[in-house]
Amino acid sequence: MNAILKTGDLLTTDSQGFIINPCSFEKISPPWTEIIADLKTAYREIFGKKLHSIYLRGSVPRGKAISRVSDLDSLAVISGNLEKSELTKIQLACRKIKHQYPFCKNVDFLCVSYREIIESESILKMLIKTQSLCICGEDITLVFPNYKPGIEMVSHAFELAEDLKILQDELQCLGNNNIFYSKFIKDRCAWIMKRIVRTGLELVMLREQVYTRDLYPSYLLFSKHYPNQQRYMRKALELAINPSDNLAGLLIFLREFGSWLVEEIDIVFADYKC
Repeated sequence: MNAILKTGDLLTTDSQGFIINPCSFEKISPPWTEIIADLKTAYREIFGKKLHSIYLRGSVPRGKAISRVSDLDSLAVISGNLEKSELTKIQLACRKIKHQYPFCKNVDFLCVSYREIIESESILKMLIKTQSLCICGEDITLVFPNYKPGIEMVSHAFELAEDLKILQDELQCLGNNNIFYSKFIKDRCAWIMKRIVRTGLELVMLREQVYTRDLYPSYLLFSKHYPNQQRYMRKALELAINPSDNLAGLLIFLREFGSWLVEEIDIVFADYKC
């Protein structure tokens, strides 16, 4: 079982209050350099001339990666749309890379079209600008606006109600005769709990005027403003790090604490939600 590490940082801001991107090549060190090189090669082989640029997110480009704990999070911007055959190839490539480098907990990828990023108001714009490092191609963040901690940086709260509903429906329909039953529940548990903890930060971000995606400081700041809910957010933090396959217990937690979060989101963001 992984211990809860009291690590993580708030993103710093400049003299005008804009977020300073903490990622840089200088912060990446072995053995992460080798796995990044293989991931870059895989993207190039799969997408060829369609590949516009590649970005790393998360702890690795910030120099905060922890062996056997941290994921390698990547995003590829491509010309045109993602084909089904390309999706299959990148999925297989990421699984192969993860197997080759056991110190990396998971190799995550996301592929989006250049047009979608440039022309839409996608939250990915903010994530790429403030928390990503371009490792290949033309850096599109140079034309993106700067961001301050505020409503434009809310990436989970407005979708949490739908995320909870879809996941609960999915889990309730899950048959326990599936050989991947335990792994599937644990994977989904970790995914939703990370979203819950980060939503906790978003609930207090406007009041604190700070931002982070790191789980532990998100939990601390939420608990500062919601002491009566601290034990529930602590449980979410624990499950994000050590996910459980206790389906019944997970559904109860999501129904009870999840419902409270959704109600609080409606209150805090009443002036912003459509």
